[in-house]
Parts: sequence; structure tokens; C-alpha cells
Amino acid sequence: MSHEALNLLLVTTASVLNILLTYWISSRRVKPEIDKMRAEQVESYAEAAESTMQGAHISNTLLLERIAELKYGRRLVIYHNEMLMKQLIDHGIIPISPPDTGDLLKKE
Repeated sequence: MSHEALNLLLVTTASVLNILLTYWISSRRVKPEIDKMRAEQVESYAEAAESTMQGAHISNTLLLERIAELKYGRRLVIYHNEMLMKQLIDHGIIPISPPDTGDLLKKE
């Protein structure tokens, strides 16, 4: 083998080894970063799920409160309607029956 070919082989080998060493060092440094990013991503998903669950709980609570308010209002309307009907009957006025509402007024 000539001196130039041997020199070229040494330079090429050194370059390849340098590239492999650089790759190995960078992969050793990057792997913990990748693991850290994955852990942060999982934590982020968990926080998002918890936030969504808290929002759903608040929404559910508000809806249940609104349903209770509507039921209370409905009972008040029925009570006042009965009182007005009684007053009309007490004064000798025959009230006209309200239109048929089906089961709407019967449910509590």
C-alpha cells in the first residue's frame, strides 16, 4: 500500500470514528432529555384531564342548581295558580280550565 493510500485510510477512519463518537455522545445526552420531555408530556396530559374533570364537575353542579331553581319556580307557579283558582271559586267565578298540558304539570 502506498503512503498516500495509507494516509487517506487513516484520515477516513479517523473521520468515521469522530462521527461515530460524536453521535454516541450526543445520543447519550439526548436520551435523558427525550425521557424528560415524555414525562412532562404525560404530566401535561394528566393535568389537562384533571382540569377537564373539574370543569365537568362545576358544569354538573351548576346544571343541578338550575334544575332545582326551575323545579322550585314550577312549584311556585302551581301553588299560585291553585290559590288564584280557589279565590275565583270563593268569589263565585267558575274558572276556565287551562289547556291540557299532558304529564308536564304532573311530574315533580
